[in-house]
Amino acid sequence: MRHFDHIDTAHRKHLFYRHPRRFDRHDDPAVLAVALGATLYCPATRPTLAADIEKAYRRGVASMVVCLEDAIADADVAEAEANAVAHLRDLHARSADAPLLFVRIRTPSRSAT
Repeated sequence: MRHFDHIDTAHRKHLFYRHPRRFDRHDDPAVLAVALGATLYCPATRPTLAADIEKAYRRGVASMVVCLEDAIADADVAEAEANAVAHLRDLHARSADAPLLFVRIRTPSRSAT
């Protein structure tokens, strides 16, 4: 992945003297720490989570967090966990294009789902 990859090559040539370089989840953490840029947070309760992730990727989002912490109510944690698992499995099964994904867990004891 690369920032601004959603913009066609000809237009990028006019925008940048030095083009953004590619990076992926296998890069050194020190590279990723500065390469991620702005990260989009999304509550895990979204009923269209998989579609939202794909849409964000098409719009140029490089990294995204599926949030199980303060973005959702305490009463919705179990539902949000099940929703996140179902949608992330769907994305994986379809080999869908997606930004780098992170899951922000509420507590380590609840992360075994």
